[in-house]
Order: sequence, then C-alpha cells, then structure tokens
Amino acid sequence: MTQMKNVENTIENIVSNGEKLTPVELNGDVGINLAPISKYREALPQCCAVGAKNLVLITFGSTLGFSTILIPELQSKNSEIPTTTEEITWISSLNLFLVPLGCFVSGPISQYLGRKRTMMIANIPFIMAWLTFHYSYNTTMLFIALALTGFTGGLIEAPVMTYVAEVTQPRLRGMLSATSTMSVILGVFTQMLGGSLASWRTVAMINLTYPLVCFIALLMVPESPHWLAGKTGFFLYYLLLNYSNLLKLDAALYICIYT
Repeated sequence: MTQMKNVENTIENIVSNGEKLTPVELNGDVGINLAPISKYREALPQCCAVGAKNLVLITFGSTLGFSTILIPELQSKNSEIPTTTEEITWISSLNLFLVPLGCFVSGPISQYLGRKRTMMIANIPFIMAWLTFHYSYNTTMLFIALALTGFTGGLIEAPVMTYVAEVTQPRLRGMLSATSTMSVILGVFTQMLGGSLASWRTVAMINLTYPLVCFIALLMVPESPHWLAGKTGFFLYYLLLNYSNLLKLDAALYICIYT
C-alpha cells in the first residue's frame, strides 16, 4: 500500500510540475526494479497499436478507390441506377470535397475525446456508408454515402497522425509513420482487385468488414499516454487501475512519458 502511494505521488509530481525523471531516479524514488526489455518486446506493442490505427486508413483508402469501380458500372447500358453525366461528375469528386470539412473539426474532436476514441467513433459513419452503398437504389443515396466517407476521412486525419507519434519510440517513429500512406494505397488496391472479381454492391458489403475489424482492434490498444497525461485526474486513475502494468513499465507508455 505504501509503494502504491509512492507511485501516485511520483506521477502527480510528473504531471503537475512537468518533471521528466530518468529511469534511475524513478527506480530510486518508487522502488521499482526495471528488468531489461528486449528491442523486439519494445517494438511489438508499438507495431500492434499502429497496425490497429492503419485499419482506419485502409477503410478510408477503400472509399477513395470505390468510385473507380462504381462509375463504370453506372455508365453501362444495363446500369441498376440511371445517372446523368453531371451526377457521375459529383460521384467522382464529392467525397474529396468534404474531406477538408472533416479536417477542420478533426483536431478539436480528437483533443476532446482522445485519439483512440475518435478513431473508434469514425468507424460508425464508415459502416453506415457501406450499408448505404450496398442498398442504394438512386443517386441521392450514393451522394449521402459519399458525403459520409469524405467527412469521416477528414475526421480521422488528426487522431491517426498524432497517435502514431505519441505511442512510438523515436527510432521506430519514422518507419511506422510511413505505413499510413501505404495503408491508404492498400485500401485503394483492394477496390481494384474486388471490382475485377465482383459487382460493386458485393464489394461494398465486403468493405463493411474493414471498419468492423478496425473497431475491434482499437478496443485492444491503449489510448495515447500524452493525451491521458493532459487529463491529470483520469491519467492517475488509469495508471492506478493498471498498477501491475505500471510496475512492468509498458514500453509505449514509458517511452512517451520519459523521452
């Protein structure tokens, strides 16, 4: 009990005074014996956290590539949904028009709700959009789905960029940050591949699995420790609830606080 009180006092000093204690100082103050941690063990949880984040970007990439397989089928003579040339133009660009609007509110929302929670919530509009695509019977429904994907694509900009910077070590940060663009391109590629094998409605239903898997994956990764540190009361409560993890000094949390 005394040791837990020492931990609480130490963390309070770090958060309130902005102190950055070295591992030796922390070990001396709190009495925690730091066991050597291999580089593989340090890198694995960070790669898993970034991988969960990348699933959001794969979902966004799939929305960008979906129009490429949708438009040719809408222009065919036996199209299920009659469209005009002007409507085709809007279908090809509407989602990109709304990305800046999502970016505008992305920062404040991710700062208020947290990076992880914002990314989890963003999966809900993606799910709604894919369902709307699959069951659409006119261009209005297609426009609604495209608007949802565009706005949500902008909404995830702030959390995905800051999350990877706040949960990774400097030596891994550059490499793991580069996977963001790769994930978007991979999402576009899945649409090219799916469009060559199935109809656009079937592809839309397959795309529904991306946000569902992403939501589950995000449930299993931690919130950004930097964001938690800004919420002092909740940060202390979070650490005390995970006291056993604190003693082990989980790699991502430890590196983000003390470097």
